[in-house]
Amino acid sequence: MKTKSKFLRCTALALTGVLLAPQAAPLALAAAPQPATDEAVYVNLDEYGALSDMRVVKSVTLNGATSLSDYGSYSEVNNLTSHDEPQLRTDGVDFTLNDVTGSRFYYECVPSDPTALQMPWTFDVSYKLDGVPAKAEDLAGVSGLVEITIHAIPNPAADEYYRNNMTLMVATGANMDETKSLEAPGAQIQSLGSYKFAVFLGLPGEENTYTVRIGSDDFESMGVYMLMAPATLSQLDTITDLRNARDTLSGAHDDLYNGLSAMLTTMSGMQNGLQSMTDGISGINEVRQQLIASRGTIDPDIDAALSQLELLAGSSDALIPELNTAQTNLNTFHADITEVLTQLSDSREDIDSYKTLLTDLRNDLSSLEDLMEDLDEQASDDLYLSQIQSALKSLGTDANNLSDQLSDLRSALSNLRHVETILQEILSILPEGSLLSEPISRLLYTLAPIANETGNTFQALEDLCGSLRKLTDASASMVGQLEDLKEVLDDYRGLGGDMASLGQEATELAENSLTRLDELLALIEPIQENLNKTNTDLNAAIPKITDTATALNDTVKAANTLLTDTRDTLRSLRDQADASTQQSLDGLIDVMQRAANSGSTTNSLQTATDSIHNTISDEVNDIEDESNILNIDNSLAFRSFTSDQNASPSSLQFILRTSEISVDEMAEVQAAEAEETDVGVWGRIVNIFKKIAAAIASVF
Repeated sequence: MKTKSKFLRCTALALTGVLLAPQAAPLALAAAPQPATDEAVYVNLDEYGALSDMRVVKSVTLNGATSLSDYGSYSEVNNLTSHDEPQLRTDGVDFTLNDVTGSRFYYECVPSDPTALQMPWTFDVSYKLDGVPAKAEDLAGVSGLVEITIHAIPNPAADEYYRNNMTLMVATGANMDETKSLEAPGAQIQSLGSYKFAVFLGLPGEENTYTVRIGSDDFESMGVYMLMAPATLSQLDTITDLRNARDTLSGAHDDLYNGLSAMLTTMSGMQNGLQSMTDGISGINEVRQQLIASRGTIDPDIDAALSQLELLAGSSDALIPELNTAQTNLNTFHADITEVLTQLSDSREDIDSYKTLLTDLRNDLSSLEDLMEDLDEQASDDLYLSQIQSALKSLGTDANNLSDQLSDLRSALSNLRHVETILQEILSILPEGSLLSEPISRLLYTLAPIANETGNTFQALEDLCGSLRKLTDASASMVGQLEDLKEVLDDYRGLGGDMASLGQEATELAENSLTRLDELLALIEPIQENLNKTNTDLNAAIPKITDTATALNDTVKAANTLLTDTRDTLRSLRDQADASTQQSLDGLIDVMQRAANSGSTTNSLQTATDSIHNTISDEVNDIEDESNILNIDNSLAFRSFTSDQNASPSSLQFILRTSEISVDEMAEVQAAEAEETDVGVWGRIVNIFKKIAAAIASVF
């Protein structure tokens, strides 16, 4: 068993070496040698195709370089050639090479995020034992027919360059000395000693399912290898030419199809039109026959129409002098109207004077109205008759009171004179030198002037009282006259104010009328301009109408002559034309009917055109949907897996392997780890797989 496993691993190593062979790099122009890098991504998958780990190994041909700079996001970098330590940066790694003896330098890079580097395919691996689904871990050492199914699924998340330019190679093998059978439908079977290998090829962007069936009494599997690398064979340059031809032919094919479809659609649409034309021509033929039948009616009508044309020509001749007379009358009317409008326009200058006079008159009437209102107010006070009557009444009362008082004063004055007489008698009686004589004398001396003055005053008061009585009587007479005057004023009260108010309204109405008249007169100028323009237009139009009437007259005469000649000609050719027209219409109807009945042929041609177009389109779409082979572009430079800042590498490849299925696999892995020594560059590359998984380590 152990010998078998070792031989199996050696064979797998040979196959791996073939897959790892670098792609041919294009010839470089003569220049100073630069380091050349080959990049390989080693991916460990579990038995079912799920990603376990990923490492990037770069092989550099130094060409004399003593330092290297690489760009990428790495969590770990290992020197596989010398003991020079890598100097990690945030965006890559640097090497200073002091301990490199050969021209090749290898180092391993562990991506910080393995999912950031998307492969152009992902894989789903499943197993069956004797047709029954089985787990991979249960298949080591089993007896029966083991079926391995590898489903390669294009990864839309991968870079477009990888999806369009990388091909896929899937391979696995078995030792035929210990295997009953090996079947791989669609695979290339290669023999190497006692081993047979099944190799499948996948085109860029192609989804495929590969099946390998191995019959064995003691089943073991070296695992499934997947290699993805750019298609760089020079023969593939033809694909670029094919893609360009496809684009050109696709456009031409679409144009041809669209043109044919449009033409057939037009022809199909013409079926109804042709049938309509057939019906229309048949209708024209019927109309022709009806016209022939109607000649007995039409001929007299044509003769009557020609007679009317002659009458119209005569009427046109008579119209021309009338137009000349109308032009003369129009000019005379325009001159008269212009004169009237000019006079009205001149009278507009007097309107301002009339407005001024009306304004003054309105102001005078306003003053008169105020005066009449004052007189009416005085009249409304009854000319103060009530005050006068009251004053006269008071005056009469005062005069009566004065008369009464004068009576009392007259009695008092009489008593005073009587007292004076008594005192004089007393004084004459008293002896001289009596003590009473002097006082009585002084009293008499005082009373005498009082009595005299009182008498004079009394007389004046009596005269005043008489005057008051006369004044009262005269005032009463005057009050009566004023009452008569008041009655007259009451009859005419408000008449002056009303007249003044009416005068103001009249002047206001007159002023408004003058304003409207002024506005109307202001329209005279545009009216006159329009009148002038109309007169000008009519004077220009009448000669044209005259010319038109003349031309119409000539035309009518010519038409009359033409129609007369045509009538005579048609009547002379009538019989011959009827026969020729009948023959032409019958032939045209037959052709149109045959064309209208060709719809089935057009539909068949349209169906055939659609079928050809759909077949070509479907085939091209199938090729494009199934793979990206038409998108391969060998002119593009290789792109580094880790960063676009890196120089274009000499070769690129993804190398994947599923876990080995073997009974003694784990035991040998543990033994190999215990005996690990420095085995050189290839040994270090082998150790990559040991670090990825113990199963892959055993392959090398």
